[in-house]
This record gives sequence, structure tokens and C-alpha cells, in this order.
Amino acid sequence: MAGIIISESSGRNDPLFGKWQAPIASFLEKRAEAIDQGSIARKIFREVNSTHYAESYGGMTAMGDFEPSPENGEYPVTDYEVGYMKVIQNVTWKNSFAISKEIIDDGNLIEMKRRPQAFMTAYERTKEKFFARLLGTALQGKTSFILNKQTFDTTGADGVCVFSNAHKGKVSKKTLVNAFTDEFSAEALGKAATAMQNMKDDNDNTMGLTPDTILIPNIEGIKAAVWTAIGSEKIPGSSNNDYNYQFGNWNVVIWPYLNDFIGTLTAPWIILDSKYMEECDVAIMQEREKLTVTSHIASNDANEWKGRTRYTGGFVDFRGMLAGGLAVGGTL
Repeated sequence: MAGIIISESSGRNDPLFGKWQAPIASFLEKRAEAIDQGSIARKIFREVNSTHYAESYGGMTAMGDFEPSPENGEYPVTDYEVGYMKVIQNVTWKNSFAISKEIIDDGNLIEMKRRPQAFMTAYERTKEKFFARLLGTALQGKTSFILNKQTFDTTGADGVCVFSNAHKGKVSKKTLVNAFTDEFSAEALGKAATAMQNMKDDNDNTMGLTPDTILIPNIEGIKAAVWTAIGSEKIPGSSNNDYNYQFGNWNVVIWPYLNDFIGTLTAPWIILDSKYMEECDVAIMQEREKLTVTSHIASNDANEWKGRTRYTGGFVDFRGMLAGGLAVGGTL
């Protein structure tokens, strides 16, 4: 969904600012491409193109298994039902910058570059912070947060905080846990991976998840613990020759923006099944309108650039993620 739409007002602007429109527009477009490539949020949240004011996520629960049949036996009828549903509504985001006639008249190229650069940096920062806030709020066990008088929820389709020890299968009614209080260690990582591999669907079927990614904030202690656990072929802290089965099995994603939204948590950590995150509705980055920038001349002769975009985010299926180091949760 990468991209930016540039729109200039009528040609009456050309005598005053026309020769600077194309360079500024080109800079904005190139900066947008660089932003998309460096986004960590896009590594975690699945991008979805939205065509309505809101989108609904969910589906049907699993169908029953095939059954052995005697010769000429009847076909069994297995039932399934509508699973948990989640509606995620789009939000409009706006910002602007202006370049004065004086800046143009004086040929201040540095300032003409600095302002659109700051504009695009703000766009990048806003989006990364928003999705980091979604994840950080959920790690704190909170079900929502308010930003500029608008409420954003961090629950999954089951209505429970996406990280919780109170999830229940829609059909099985059995408790499912993806939130734990254990601090990160090699032992905790092994237990967490096993718990995720044993995760059940709404009908109590084993899902066959394969966690392969560790996501952490940019905190020295947790970084050291992660690399100690997975960075050696031998068992961490051991002088023997036993093989460390965690070695080579993990990708590590460090998200500095997450630091600002974990509250009093000291070292939360998340493991992910990257394929499940990419293919299924777990963490959603929903875009209704690409960043659209419109240029025009204001009444004070300034060249104004106004940018708007419509996007939001949310969570649906909790099963693609499992977190540790939390204040509330189960014990591995």
C-alpha cells in the first residue's frame, strides 16, 4: 500500500511558485518510498486495503473432521458456525506545512527542503507511534486508549484484550492463554514456543503454529537476554556440548517506538508466527486513503501543502502472538 498522491491547484500558481512545485512533490514521493521500506509496523501488522468507512473481520469456525465410513455408508454431516467478529473503523489524519513567498524570493533551498522533509518525518513518526501504541497498550493489559478525543480499542474479535489469559474458544469454551508474566530467558522462550505450537482453534483443534520471530522494545537488558538465549549453538551459560535448539530458529525485531508505550513494564517480549501474521487477520494495518498532499496558494501568498490520509489499526485473532514479561497473565 506504499505511495503518496500529489495534487496541485490550478495553473494560476505557476508564475509564483510553479518552478518549485515539481521538486517539492518529487521529494515528498521519494521520502514516502523510503519511509515504507523502513517501517517496523509493517513487519508486524498485516496491510489491508479498505473500501468502506469500516471493515469487518472474522469468519466461520472449523468444520468437523472426516470420519471413517463402512462400505456404502452415509456421509456424515459436520457443522460449523460464525466465529468471533471484529469491526475496525477508519480514521482521518491531517497535517500541513507552508513555504512563504519570501523563502521562494530569497531562493532559500535549504528551508524549502527542510519543511517537506519534516512533514514526511512527522507522517512516518505518527504512523509508527500509533501502531506501537496499539501494541504497547495491549501489552499493558488495557483494552483501549484515547488519542485526540478518539478511542482506539486493543481487543481481539473475542472482545478480550489481545494479550490475555481469559480467551475462550468460540465452540469449545476452553480457556486459551497468550499472556504470561515470565521474564525472558532461554527456558521461558522454549516454553512459550511450545505453548504457541500447542495453541487450539475455536473448536479445540491444534493449529500447528510455528513461532519464528521475537519482537522486543529497544531495552538493553532484554536485548542481552534474547541474544544470550538464541545466539549460540551451545546451551547458554553451559560448559558442556549440549546443542541449543533455539539457535538459528528466530528472527529478532527491535522496535524503539515500543519503549514509549509499555507503561511500567520493564521488559515485555512477544513471539510471533510471521506466516500466520501475514496470511491471517491478527494485527491489522487498515488503509482507506493513501497520503494525499494538495498544494495551493493561500491568501497571504504562502504556498500551502496540506496532507490527509485515512487509516487505522486493530486486532482480530490473538493466536498469532504470545507475550511474556507482563504484569498480568499465566505462568509458563
